[in-house]
Amino acid sequence: MNRPKCLLCRSEDSGPFLAVQDRNPGKGFQILKCADCGFVYLPLPSEMEEGLSDGQGACPPYPKEYWWTESKGSFFPMLEKIYRDFLLFTEVRDILALVPEGKVLDVGCGKGDILKLLKKKGLEAHGLDSAGEAAGCARNVPGLHVAQGDLVGSEYETGCFDGITFFHVLEHITDPAGTLREAHRVLRDRGILVVQVPNIDSVQSGVFGRNWYGLQVPYHVSHFSPRTLTNLLDQTEFEIIRMKHFSLRCNSMILVSSLFPCLNPQALLERSSRGKNPVLLKLTCLALTLLFQPFALLESTLGRGAVITALARKRSRRGKK
Repeated sequence: MNRPKCLLCRSEDSGPFLAVQDRNPGKGFQILKCADCGFVYLPLPSEMEEGLSDGQGACPPYPKEYWWTESKGSFFPMLEKIYRDFLLFTEVRDILALVPEGKVLDVGCGKGDILKLLKKKGLEAHGLDSAGEAAGCARNVPGLHVAQGDLVGSEYETGCFDGITFFHVLEHITDPAGTLREAHRVLRDRGILVVQVPNIDSVQSGVFGRNWYGLQVPYHVSHFSPRTLTNLLDQTEFEIIRMKHFSLRCNSMILVSSLFPCLNPQALLERSSRGKNPVLLKLTCLALTLLFQPFALLESTLGRGAVITALARKRSRRGKK
């Protein structure tokens, strides 16, 4: 019998890390930890293993309800959009400081919310998403350049982008090293990379264990810690400029979703897709998210925030800095 291979170093020396139950179909999953590199991952079915060599393997897609839709009505949707745009701006301001002009690619662009902010700031905004529903929505926004597919195999020209962002994408990728090598290729010399992923070594992960919202099995197959993300960036020829452990958009929201599963984003979206308008639940979620921000700041100060955001710069293949 073939032993599961680490998604990062391909070692077969891994052991049990955490047994997790998928809340929806009630199926169990065993998350493993590599004894060689320390990477935490979900072993893949044999039919998905075949796609790892060329980077095309992928975890199961989210349901259609995952894509954000505005609430019905007029006043609340407007406030909701303003709030979402503010949170997204706190995420993209770092790349705006490092890439004030040029072409930026947002991998996993969803419906294009980040792309619209980048375009508004004068950047040439390109998006890529494997989900047809999301790419189709983003493609309908004037001025955005959006394609459907994976980065590996997308055939972008070498050195054509000034910056690339991966906001909550790399945890879905079965070949993270192959994906970042392709990002290295299509970035210009000294181009900027932004990666944001859940932190498997966070305080929240330790407290909630199998019930931590950041796990999201089976959709998340790669689970990063600051150490394994640093190692991945180093082996794919990126030098870290800064690594952050706090996200105003994510840290406290993940805590609320772990404590109250009915308030997590996917649950709220599923309610909206069924014709319900969960305004009260959304307001409750917002109130709790604000209430728990001090805890989110504390865990981030300890270097164990719920998410990791790495800002990195492409190293040339010649090793010059």
